[in-house]
Amino acid sequence: MLVGLTATPCRGDGRGLGGIFRLHRRVPAGCRNSSSRSFLLKTRVFAPAEPDLTGVETRVGDYVESQLAERMDRPSLVGDIIGHWHKHGERRKTVCFAVNVPHSLHIRDEFVRSGVRAEHIDGSTPKAERDAVLARLASGATEIVTNCMVLTEGWDMPEVSCCILARPTRKMGLYRQMVGRVLRPAPDKFNAIVLGPFRRRIPARLCRGSGRLDARRRKASRKPNA
Repeated sequence: MLVGLTATPCRGDGRGLGGIFRLHRRVPAGCRNSSSRSFLLKTRVFAPAEPDLTGVETRVGDYVESQLAERMDRPSLVGDIIGHWHKHGERRKTVCFAVNVPHSLHIRDEFVRSGVRAEHIDGSTPKAERDAVLARLASGATEIVTNCMVLTEGWDMPEVSCCILARPTRKMGLYRQMVGRVLRPAPDKFNAIVLGPFRRRIPARLCRGSGRLDARRRKASRKPNA
């Protein structure tokens, strides 16, 4: 028997996982339920600004990166990130998710100019250098690490308790992956802070449809074995 487990049972196109697993039972464990049972921490969210994403096209279920970067990598929005972290971030260990590499570097540079120990990593950062940057974040020598689609999954540092979402997304799975980096419990960690220059933009259909079998697979799963 093969059992499939995932913390993000949703796809960018809104379809279920029926084409991957022949699911007979789905056991949802939402953030609210997980928080009440202390599997995940509760969050404090600050997102006062709303960037103008009018006209930004969607491709493969999410915003086109080049168009999104042009809207998000602006002095006013980057300034919001810096200001809100100083106001609400409590100097916590922080991970920041940017749209692309130039955006991530811009955010890092502005944090450094404001007196914050910030570093950047991306897909081209050598493994030894990446490990060193993350080790400095773990030790507190670095306060903030900015990145672009590097630390969304496969990275576990429960001590990090503040997340900056500088990258709007229409994908529920990606949103959960980014926020999920700071929801893990750790000693002396009582909640998580999520900061962003935007409010969440997730289509309601993705929230409703996540984890469902598509109709064709549901019919096939009900057929008796020959």
